[in-house]
Amino acid sequence: MLGRERAMVVLQRHGLLRTAPTVRRHANRAVTALRGEEGLEQLLKATIDTAVEINAIKPAEFERVIVDTTLQSKAIARPVDSCLLEIARHKVVSAAKRAGIALKQTYAKEGKTLRRQAGGLAHAKQFKRVNRIVKRQRTILEVVMREVRRKQRAVKSAVAAVAAGGAPAHDATAPRLCRT
Repeated sequence: MLGRERAMVVLQRHGLLRTAPTVRRHANRAVTALRGEEGLEQLLKATIDTAVEINAIKPAEFERVIVDTTLQSKAIARPVDSCLLEIARHKVVSAAKRAGIALKQTYAKEGKTLRRQAGGLAHAKQFKRVNRIVKRQRTILEVVMREVRRKQRAVKSAVAAVAAGGAPAHDATAPRLCRT
């Protein structure tokens, strides 16, 4: 037999290779049984046994094994402060909207512009200007959060007053829950 055919026979004998096509996605029990650390060890053992049987490797070569553990860094785009602040502002505004709190200003347009500017300036390595934009974004986030907290307290006190039989819900001093 050729080397490839012998390898296939050995893998079939270990139950790791199935020549018949599977009907369902997870129908091959041999593969699904190989999950986890034990499965990985079993697959490695079968691979080594196959390599020894087809004379691709000599057993004497296993006396000394060199393992390379160096990791290569990947080009993963990580969110920067500007992006995170814009996401936080958007989530605070959407949570306030779901709660029925009407905000004076959501800073949506300015937030989008600032995020784009920060990305461009960071690309140009103009980090002092980026820091100025990030500072403005922090200020915007603090303003929005302060307004949400203030209106949330006002809504809670108005609801408590109505529940206690105090001021009616249509009172002019009661905070607006929705814009009309």
